[in-house]
Amino acid sequence: MSYRHLIAPHVARYDGVDAHPQTPDVTFTGDVQDLSMISDQVYDSAICLEVLEHVPDPGRVLSEAYRVLKSGGVLIISAPHLSRQHELPNDYYRYTPQGLRALLERAQFEVIQISRRGGLGSFLSHQVSLALLGLTWSVPVLGSLAWLVNEWLCVRPAYAVDQWTDRQGLFAAGFTAVARKP
Repeated sequence: MSYRHLIAPHVARYDGVDAHPQTPDVTFTGDVQDLSMISDQVYDSAICLEVLEHVPDPGRVLSEAYRVLKSGGVLIISAPHLSRQHELPNDYYRYTPQGLRALLERAQFEVIQISRRGGLGSFLSHQVSLALLGLTWSVPVLGSLAWLVNEWLCVRPAYAVDQWTDRQGLFAAGFTAVARKP
């Protein structure tokens, strides 16, 4: 729920679902492939960020999102295209825009937009960032310095490289889709 602070001020209610909650703010504990603890047509919107790659049946996740959304409800999802394996053993898929579109349409959503995030530069920079921040995070002053170095020497240059070198998005780090329940 790392984006809650950005979203919560703009909604009347913010509920979170997690199989293994790492924060006390999670409303529902369970598998996103089975949201039976939530009634039909409860929400105006749903957000599913970097989750689909971690479930064996992403179609069930989207079907459940469709079920809990009201008519006209909006779903925002993001999923990786280029990514190292992570959160093992629950790392199953990588996605193309065509794959996300097919999954959303199969779940009866109307796809509004699919956009790419990052590129090969971002992917490679992310690996450097993980090492740099992972090795220095717990060291008081060094961790803060590494954060600044990471921002200016890894993240920003990688973003610029992605904009210049991959205009077609063939090496996108991931994709974000916005869809609506008719």
